[in-house]
Amino acid sequence: MRCSSSEKQLHERVQNMFTKRSLFVFDDVRSIKAWETLYRALPKLHSGSYVLVTTRVRYVAEYISQKQSQSVHNMTLLNEDDSEAFFNKVISHRASSDREMMITEMVRCCNGLPGMIKYLALYLRSKKSDEEWEMVQQNTQAFISEFCCLVYKELPDYLQPCFIYLGHFLENQLIDPEKLCHLLIMEGLLSTGQRVKGESMMDMTAQYLKELARMGMVEVKPEEVPTTKKFFKACRFVQGMENFCVSNCEEKCFLKIIHLRREDCSLSSSDGPRRLVIYLGKHNVDKTIQSLRVVLLRNQHELVFLDKMLNLKEFAVIRILDFDGIDFQRQKLLTNISSLEFLRYLSFKGCILDELPSSISKLSYLRVFDLRVEEGVYAIKIPNVLWKLRRLKHLYLPLKFATQNGKNLNSNLTQLETLVNFNTSLCSANDVSTLCKLRYLEAKVENNFPDFKSITSYMRTSTSNECQLHCSIDIIDLDCCANEYSTVLKEFLSCEVLRTLQFKGFIGLLSPSPKISPNLTHLLLHKSCLKQDSMPILEKLPSLGILVLTDNAYVGEEMVCSASGFPQLKCLRLLNLSELQKIQVGNTAMPILSNIEINNLSRSCRKIQVEYSHAYTFQHRNQQFVPKLQKNPGGIQPCLYFPT
Repeated sequence: MRCSSSEKQLHERVQNMFTKRSLFVFDDVRSIKAWETLYRALPKLHSGSYVLVTTRVRYVAEYISQKQSQSVHNMTLLNEDDSEAFFNKVISHRASSDREMMITEMVRCCNGLPGMIKYLALYLRSKKSDEEWEMVQQNTQAFISEFCCLVYKELPDYLQPCFIYLGHFLENQLIDPEKLCHLLIMEGLLSTGQRVKGESMMDMTAQYLKELARMGMVEVKPEEVPTTKKFFKACRFVQGMENFCVSNCEEKCFLKIIHLRREDCSLSSSDGPRRLVIYLGKHNVDKTIQSLRVVLLRNQHELVFLDKMLNLKEFAVIRILDFDGIDFQRQKLLTNISSLEFLRYLSFKGCILDELPSSISKLSYLRVFDLRVEEGVYAIKIPNVLWKLRRLKHLYLPLKFATQNGKNLNSNLTQLETLVNFNTSLCSANDVSTLCKLRYLEAKVENNFPDFKSITSYMRTSTSNECQLHCSIDIIDLDCCANEYSTVLKEFLSCEVLRTLQFKGFIGLLSPSPKISPNLTHLLLHKSCLKQDSMPILEKLPSLGILVLTDNAYVGEEMVCSASGFPQLKCLRLLNLSELQKIQVGNTAMPILSNIEINNLSRSCRKIQVEYSHAYTFQHRNQQFVPKLQKNPGGIQPCLYFPT
């Protein structure tokens, strides 16, 4: 039924059909108000009738699905064969052999987007001569840009700023969603009005990217095992979208991008943009805009002396300063960093930096501070001033660093929500207990039982308070032989805030699964010397997605996994287990396993018995692991052999 009628006419037309089995299709519903109007016109439908609603707006689909308890079907991109088939269907006549290669090339540029393929096919349908087709082929990118413009105009208001902001990144550059989230928040471009109750800003950013991916504007690379913190590893532009995005940014004076590897550049305040991205090179910027709010400096392994190019004193109102890959050795640029008193975001990720200036303590409005510098021979020196940054919400420490005046780095940071690379050998473990607003903790405990006990106590308190905390803990060289150590370990494993664990040390006996966090998604055990088969315990963990047992983490001779074991496991690695001789896997165990690596087991472990009906995707790194298939009366059974 096609209808563009008023609500009253729509109601009358539907009434004539409600006694029959019917299929109602409401195409391209763009608002909740439009759906409510349609819904009021629907009577109680005849048994067997269906309603199909299409929309390009996520929250409309979610509203309808929640209201009517129905599922949402998300469209996917087409592969190359389906793309060509769809193009030929739209064009409605078979192309000549001369044009087939042109079609293949043009359709490939559409990246599987049905809308873009249809747009191109409809235009070419009226073109009869080969010359016209060749002209379109030569200008395919122009058609893509035109289509991008149409798609951009159709984006909901809350998605347009998110897409435009991606113009800060190059076409082939992988974009960290967490970094994008911080930048959008600092710029005030995340609409809290669209946020669902209980949804974090990171969840919201992931949803935005998912919508842009659905519309074919970006590609997303999902995490192998999603966590509550991150759903995607990275995202990037779909081919052709970056050019449109950047040109749109510059047309609106939203952003200016400078490539100093190509030519010198001079800017004046009349140019207007408040956001500047500089790709450093052998050329210079003669003059910069003093009213800049955002400056991102990118370096591609070239020696550049920023002292002669930039003076931080000129950036009095800057809010975001992002250094990427900059070598600060023998440079004095950071001497004046205290003049950036309104700075809210500061990143040195991937930079070479020997020492952080103590004047950093003057940045009292700083919210995000990323110190994950390039790991070199010497550790970066951090002065004991971080505790003065009382408004700090997200702190990313370097993997290696040295403190000048003891461990008092993180006390008083009561607003902190994210703390990464917290090392108890460099920072006081007791400081964590003061961070009442912490939502993500990535910590390392090295051969120190009191610190391990302190971290465990904090995690247990957070569990009892139903805090939305996500803990990723790395325990190194801690042997839990004594009863006191073993007791604390059991308490630690039972903390529900524990999501990721690397434990390198002796355990001996693993707690039963009801006493291990059900939220554990990643587990690595190293030199743990488990004396009994741990699989019956680990296989019951409902969220476990990655399991690594290495260097005699297990010292038994046999492993058995039942038919219902490991429902969420995607990756299994068994490495250097010298005593293991036999592995037996039940018929329906590990239903979604996609990556398995088995290396350097016992010399007597010549064969691994696998009773399994699914097909593994085996990935191996050397010739010590050779999967083969044997036919058995009960069907095909994978058997893994190891060479002598």
